[in-house]
Amino acid sequence: MENSEVFYNLCSTYICPILILKLKIMKKSFRKLVVMLFLGTSLLSNANNVSTGIIMYGNESKSVVLDFENFDGSIEVSIKNSFGLTLFKEKFQGVKFSNKYDLTSLPNGNYFFEINGQTKIKVLPFIVNEASVSFEREKEEIYYKPIVREYKKNIFSISMVALGEKNLKIALYDADSNLIYNEELQDDVYLGRLINISNLNLGKYKLVMKSNNRTFVETIRKEK
Repeated sequence: MENSEVFYNLCSTYICPILILKLKIMKKSFRKLVVMLFLGTSLLSNANNVSTGIIMYGNESKSVVLDFENFDGSIEVSIKNSFGLTLFKEKFQGVKFSNKYDLTSLPNGNYFFEINGQTKIKVLPFIVNEASVSFEREKEEIYYKPIVREYKKNIFSISMVALGEKNLKIALYDADSNLIYNEELQDDVYLGRLINISNLNLGKYKLVMKSNNRTFVETIRKEK
């Protein structure tokens, strides 16, 4: 089946024009939010290099303290090496986060803290030297996650802030891992789609979304 046919089958007659226009109504209101994000994060010349609002400091004993206020729900704080291998991780739920990390066992090299929240991921690079730890604040990055919400019964919205010319690949699979629909969104600060599964069989479906070499998976359900 052609992808365009699948796209048509996923849409009811009244919802297709909205999808084709890329949700202009939602986009207009969402742009206001994007402007607030630009102001609130003090965007630098590189759209991804933003102030994370996180205080990091260390000393000669190679201990590092992370100190920040969390407004992104339950988060996971990880330490990863330059290959993306997780060396340490912990979960946290609350507002005031402050923790000390002893990095004396780490060999010299490049590492990063990753703070994975409900709506975004913050990456904080640092370098371990012989006797100290140095932070690369100019390389800090924030990646916004795609957000899936039920817009109406059996209609789901997907939205993502795409700073730095990010794209978003969307794929919908049934319970047997058969691909039903896929699309790539790009060339906009705000990327959004409505997915209508009202014409599909009852049951669970898997949304797989990929952006910036990261994969996000959500399960949605077709109801009566």
